[in-house]
Amino acid sequence: MEQITRSQFLAIPKAYRGVYSDVQGVHPEWKGRRTAFLPGHGTTLFIEGVSFEIVDEEKHYAVCIYDLDGGSGEMKCTAKRIRRRRGAKAGNISSLGSCAAQKLNTLESWMSRRWRNMKLKDELANVQAVFSENLDRIKEYAPQLKASGRYKVFENRLAWDCLKAFVGVDTLCSWYDKYGCTDTHIESVGRAALRNLGMI
Repeated sequence: MEQITRSQFLAIPKAYRGVYSDVQGVHPEWKGRRTAFLPGHGTTLFIEGVSFEIVDEEKHYAVCIYDLDGGSGEMKCTAKRIRRRRGAKAGNISSLGSCAAQKLNTLESWMSRRWRNMKLKDELANVQAVFSENLDRIKEYAPQLKASGRYKVFENRLAWDCLKAFVGVDTLCSWYDKYGCTDTHIESVGRAALRNLGMI
């Protein structure tokens, strides 16, 4: 059975997800269940609870463990990732360590994880500088793009349009060989620069 998170399910375009209506009366037990064409599976229709399930997002917790081996009595904290199934009862988080656990799933920790995973982080300062020089033009263009509705994800389209206009297609194309990156990596650096400038 395929597992996806709620945010991954909601990221599927509405035309490719919905609710099973059982028009032909073949599977009345599926009526009202969520359905979707999952990415990477072509035109196979997935039914919630039959061929896919929605699981909770990964949560990050700090689990503190006393240093018993060294005898120093110091407390060491490590991050644990926990994924719960949708609708499952929450476990006792404190049982993961010998001291109280703190939830760390904050925007700050999410941003730092994104930064560490960004393949083009060496280019971020340059992209942000170029965007900053053209900030007035971006501020003028963003509402026009929003009003046009010609995008699937506004932030992604704005990032690509700004990258092509201000960084240049030749430079973007050179990054594929230089960094071994993909479109997603280039999109991420554009989004990060716009986010840092308060545009998204």
